[in-house]
Amino acid sequence: MFFVCLLLLGIVSANVNGASKLQDVSKIIFYESDTSGSVHIEGLLSSQVALGNEISASLEFFEKNKSALFLSDPLKELTVDEVFHDVQGKTHVKFFQFYNEVKVYSGQLITHFDNKNNIKTVNGDLIRNITVNHIPSITSSEAVDKSVADLKSFFGNGSAYEAELVVFPWEDKMYLAWNLFVTTDYPMGRWEYFIDAHTGEVIFKANRIMDSDEIGTGVGVLGTTYDHIDTDYNGIKYQMIDNTRQLNNNPHGHDGLMGAGSVIRTYTTSTSLPGTITTDSDNIWDYGSQAAAVDGHVYTGLVYDWMLSQFGRNSYNDNGTTMTTTVGYVAEGTNNAYWNGSQIVIWGASSGYNSLAASPDVIAHEWGHAITSSTSNLIYQKESGALNESFSDMIGAAFEFAHPEYDNPDWFMGENISATSSGFRDIAFPHNKFDPDTYGEDDPYWVTVEPCTPSNTNDWCGVHTNSGVGNKWFYLLSDGGTHNGVTVDGIGVANAIKVAYQANAYYWTFNSTYQEAAFGTISASIDLDPTYMWTIQVSKAWQAVGIYAPNPEISFTADTTLGWVPFTVNFAGSSVLNVQDWTWNFGDGSNANTQSHAHLFDSAGLYDVTLEISADGEIKTLNHSNYIVALADTMIIDTVTTGAGAKVEISISLNNTVPLNLIEIPIEYVGDLNLSLDSFSTVGCRTDYFEVQQYIQLDGWNKRATILLQASYNATSEDLPIGSGTVLKVYFETSASAASGAVNQIINDGYLTYLPRVESKFGNYDVRIVNGSISIGGCCVGIRGNLNGDPLESIDISDLVLLVDYVFAAYTNPVCPEEDDVNGSGELDISDLVHLVDFIFGDPQGPAPASCF
Repeated sequence: MFFVCLLLLGIVSANVNGASKLQDVSKIIFYESDTSGSVHIEGLLSSQVALGNEISASLEFFEKNKSALFLSDPLKELTVDEVFHDVQGKTHVKFFQFYNEVKVYSGQLITHFDNKNNIKTVNGDLIRNITVNHIPSITSSEAVDKSVADLKSFFGNGSAYEAELVVFPWEDKMYLAWNLFVTTDYPMGRWEYFIDAHTGEVIFKANRIMDSDEIGTGVGVLGTTYDHIDTDYNGIKYQMIDNTRQLNNNPHGHDGLMGAGSVIRTYTTSTSLPGTITTDSDNIWDYGSQAAAVDGHVYTGLVYDWMLSQFGRNSYNDNGTTMTTTVGYVAEGTNNAYWNGSQIVIWGASSGYNSLAASPDVIAHEWGHAITSSTSNLIYQKESGALNESFSDMIGAAFEFAHPEYDNPDWFMGENISATSSGFRDIAFPHNKFDPDTYGEDDPYWVTVEPCTPSNTNDWCGVHTNSGVGNKWFYLLSDGGTHNGVTVDGIGVANAIKVAYQANAYYWTFNSTYQEAAFGTISASIDLDPTYMWTIQVSKAWQAVGIYAPNPEISFTADTTLGWVPFTVNFAGSSVLNVQDWTWNFGDGSNANTQSHAHLFDSAGLYDVTLEISADGEIKTLNHSNYIVALADTMIIDTVTTGAGAKVEISISLNNTVPLNLIEIPIEYVGDLNLSLDSFSTVGCRTDYFEVQQYIQLDGWNKRATILLQASYNATSEDLPIGSGTVLKVYFETSASAASGAVNQIINDGYLTYLPRVESKFGNYDVRIVNGSISIGGCCVGIRGNLNGDPLESIDISDLVLLVDYVFAAYTNPVCPEEDDVNGSGELDISDLVHLVDFIFGDPQGPAPASCF
């Protein structure tokens, strides 16, 4: 995804002249927005807010800055979902987006308060340009029936949860949809459905069970012995039910906070879930068939303890709920594990392999999915799904490092599956397992997510593979190292996982991409370490894996990065270091030596901006390439004079400051001339290689058309280079009976919902318009010299006689002076007579008279 970086007070808007501004903001560390609606603002965003007034303060901020947040009426578009507090005592308020009182799926905005209760961060994803009929045509029960029947047709019988009406953005379209889950016991499924609330069609469906990778076949456990397993005796048998993590019921010193009805329990099954509670007659769990349950039970208990001590989190949902583990499940295969929305399931193992219950990192990995389900709820597809998987790997690795007495800590995931295995992912060196360690398609193992329709066959667009990017970031942040030329000083595994957890719990949202994940971890690290030392390494680690992240060592902001020349940009540098000197280079030959500076850009172009600081004897430099976009883009339509009954070519030219992928040209050809649109062409134009050339609207009755030119859908063609010249030729036909002087304006300003627009990686913006026209020229038809008005356009001696009379006798006025101006000089004189004599009597015949148009 291309991100527009607009720091301090600015943002790219659809109309440059109406650029949004953040209002009444004291200090901005960074402000990022992309064209899809993602926003992240970090800084001192308000004065101190009284305790209990966080919701009203948030809404006040939204109202003041609704233009910058692309909101119209925050009170109607945002509804509080949750107010929660982290272990540092800071408040976070989560809002859901609504459209005409219908919840917008994945539309979220979160405000975060610092330890003085000032708003410090606002982030989220707001869906823009929603245009749907918000009144459903089918009922929720009809949507439920449709989903259950569809799932039965290919998967199995299921039971459905209640459906919720949502606005669902999907694959560049907007739907009103019923959203619900359908669960099955065998095969195991937790299917999410989106049913079109108008047509009843299935828009999208996906099995949301979150699992480890399929890794082969095998059976057995390691045989590790434990001297402490918390169980329960029911008077007949011992059961793997641990109630010792309950508050005020703590015989073994776990210091748990679970409620009175919550336990840690472990089931054994082969074909159905959750199975039956694992039991033993003498509380000595030494049967081979019990080994997987022992591992799962012990490790789940330790995960609970670790979550509580490391994050202050009381069970996976932070509400002290029961934690259930099932082992031995083989109904659908072997050698796998997953979180199904309410418990973790460890499959049985086939010959030669160990149950994944023997891998503490796998047990913790699955409980990591449970944490995510209860916090950000990252959607299990594309980048958000890769981030979901990566966070679970982070949890697994960090848990393993915290418990070296049970497993030798390493950076492999699931290495205990066999004696010779190195696991199914390598967090430190993802390439060893054919996973990417750098974001984007330059890495040979990166799975392209756009375009990609998520399905089980493509691993929901690479969620396991692309998790390698987040894993590499976590490894670098933990242990340090140099990657892609960036050196990171590690902050330790225990600190790194705190940063990742804080971001997932409070900053990441449903659709968070890796870019948004980076911003979230920066905000989280500022929460945890006000010295910014962690934040510096968090930023460097993201840069090392190819993700942009502002660095508090040196950063700068601007109140706008895109505008029409001449325009002034207010720059401000910032650093957590002790800075002695500031040096700016604005890319246009100008420099400055103050921390803040207002600079005028008066020539169109793309400008690199560089800030250099001297701090404590070190020189640090930050450069943003093509940071300032200074526009002078104009679209010009020809003005043409023609004759009646003629076919006319109108050229539309454009000068563009930045490379363009898409040009949308609406035209209205209105006026008193009976004009019809014949065709259009890019032959000989700057856009002749564009892959998409089509009408997207054609209305001959109202004399309107909109033409779309696009380099390519999938970046298979280069963008239109910076430059000027013709981009489109449009052909019209005039009526044979058109009257002299009749005119039609060719207007490019737009109509209805069709507006002139261009798209580029620097954002979308309007261009300036110079409209044109087609007019019928006077009485001159065909070629000049037909003075007597012969309808056959013949020129003979009678025309010459008339011209002699006009030139020498001057006793009569010309009927059509344009016809008499034989050579087209603009004057009627002797040269016209000479030209006509040569044409009629010349030997060889002289040149034909000039054309009328």
